[in-house]
Amino acid sequence: MDRLQQLFDRYDGDILVRITGYDKAIIGVCDHSQKVIYSLHKIISILKEKDGMTLEEAMEWYEYNISDVNFGQLIIADDLYLMN
Repeated sequence: MDRLQQLFDRYDGDILVRITGYDKAIIGVCDHSQKVIYSLHKIISILKEKDGMTLEEAMEWYEYNISDVNFGQLIIADDLYLMN
């Protein structure tokens, strides 16, 4: 069983909101809020690799399509403050 499946099995029966296509950017789940925690750095890396975006394009896409529509259902960790 992979690490991600083990993580989600811990929260059996709970609804965890995820971003489709970005499982490799998941770094954990907050035990208190039960929100999925994503690495901003990993999200940007996925956008650059998957879609061939520049850093600026990836940041703009992230801000418009993920950050602005998040509504507090996810935690996006700024890697400047988080070691993973």
